[in-house]
Amino acid sequence: MLEPLIILTAIVLIAGMLKAYYSDGDVLHPMLFFGPLFLFATVLDPWLVRDALSRFFKYEEDVNLVLVLNLLGVTALVMGTLREVRPRSAPRHQRAPSLDERERVQLRRVAWALAIVAVTTYAFGIWNTGGFVSAFSQVKGGGRSGSGYVAEAMNLGLVGAAMAALSQHRRRWTAPTIVLSFLGLLPNLIQGTFGGRRGPLFLALATFVLSWVFTRPRQPRLWVLGCSLAGVLVSVVFIGSQRSHLYLGSQDAEVKWDRFLGSFQPDESGAEGSNFIYGAGFVVATNHAGQFTWGREIAVNLLVRPIPRQIWPTKYEDVGATWITNAYPGLGHITISDWLDAVGWVPLAGSSAISITDLFGEFGWGAIVAMYLIGRGFAWLRFHRRTRGGLWELLYIEALILTIYLATQSFSAFYHRYLILSVPTIITWKMLMHRKHQPQATPSRRVAQSLATPTGLRA
Repeated sequence: MLEPLIILTAIVLIAGMLKAYYSDGDVLHPMLFFGPLFLFATVLDPWLVRDALSRFFKYEEDVNLVLVLNLLGVTALVMGTLREVRPRSAPRHQRAPSLDERERVQLRRVAWALAIVAVTTYAFGIWNTGGFVSAFSQVKGGGRSGSGYVAEAMNLGLVGAAMAALSQHRRRWTAPTIVLSFLGLLPNLIQGTFGGRRGPLFLALATFVLSWVFTRPRQPRLWVLGCSLAGVLVSVVFIGSQRSHLYLGSQDAEVKWDRFLGSFQPDESGAEGSNFIYGAGFVVATNHAGQFTWGREIAVNLLVRPIPRQIWPTKYEDVGATWITNAYPGLGHITISDWLDAVGWVPLAGSSAISITDLFGEFGWGAIVAMYLIGRGFAWLRFHRRTRGGLWELLYIEALILTIYLATQSFSAFYHRYLILSVPTIITWKMLMHRKHQPQATPSRRVAQSLATPTGLRA
């Protein structure tokens, strides 16, 4: 049953992509982003390691359970994403209004402020580590700030870069726009290249590509967008395959092409680090133990995690979320004994899977409903982006940028980063952009208005 389930999952995703594109020709449809990412995560990844699965799982039924979960999860995601949000009375191809000149100027000002904050806070972390060389003379190097808020402030540059691009909506980019975008992306670019971090590199490159696509006068062809995103993904895979030896001061600073190619053709030893094998083990172990968090992890991330440790040092212990501070990351909310009882092995430290796996740990088979709601959420954002523009353009860009986390890590990795990007975006927009200059009434207009009132008519 393994191969048929994988092939059926591929058919669902490809059919969803074709339906999304040929329904209205929108190359920015979320299904065209979900499709390739989940094809890799739920089709290519398990297909490449299928011969090694017997080493990790005693029973074929355990693997089939996970493949059925993936099939139902991606089917729900496709259905939610393709579900029409447009009210029946709304025009099918209604186009969002463009920005006026005042809004463009305000966007550039805010973009400069956010870019400067991002660069300054990131530079502080590097300086706090002893300087650039000291920070990046190790595997997965980078700065340390001692505060989660300061560390995450570098991502405000992504918002700034998107705002800079939006200020040129339906216009050609100018040199100042390119410089401002580069400044906002600089912290993530440095962290992704010198630090060998795949996530920050993807965020920086994807922000640049999508910002350019969203704001150009004409929509690009599908193959242009596809090639651009493929280049981004290949760059991320390359950096991930070389980071163990390409860093400042490395004694083995040489490109290992075999490691890069091995990312697409894992051998027996490489299968141990497969996202699919870890995710399958997590699902089997969680299902065997019958331990689900039932939304507690989401609540902790939303309500407890934002509180600084300086204010509440034992916050995770007090709310019973000790799995977050576990000395062995990758176990999830279940114990080592749960893993050993269910599959007979313990995952590599820091392992991650996909959002379907993560949501199964939260809600069991309710993860299928959650995946449908995620698709509906993206469809809702897309509708408002197409009809209202402005703020919704930014929120939609930020959501698409983070789709990689849904297919490579977890739902929690997606939504807490989305909050970091979207909340400052909404606050900034509401503070600076919602008020427009109202034209002052001329004397002749005031006279006309007075004549139009009952008092004026009586006069």
